[in-house]
Amino acid sequence: HSYVKEIRYAGLFIGVELVNKEMIEPFILHVVEKGVLVDFFLFDPNSFRIAPPLIIDYHDIDKAVAVMNEGFKFLENLDLV
Repeated sequence: HSYVKEIRYAGLFIGVELVNKEMIEPFILHVVEKGVLVDFFLFDPNSFRIAPPLIIDYHDIDKAVAVMNEGFKFLENLDLV
């Protein structure tokens, strides 16, 4: 998505940096409300982290990606860019 500035990872520990730190909190709150667990980074206010279980299956990955895409659409409506 165009709101993603960079993706960093080690295995399944993933950090997603967005272009604007004001996007992080509404994005996290929206996707968590929809059932996908993401979290804040303590040391990087522009990023959120994803840490799925090692036994995650493709169905759950597809659901998480769909919810995060929904979260980006939610951000578009907030006009934070």
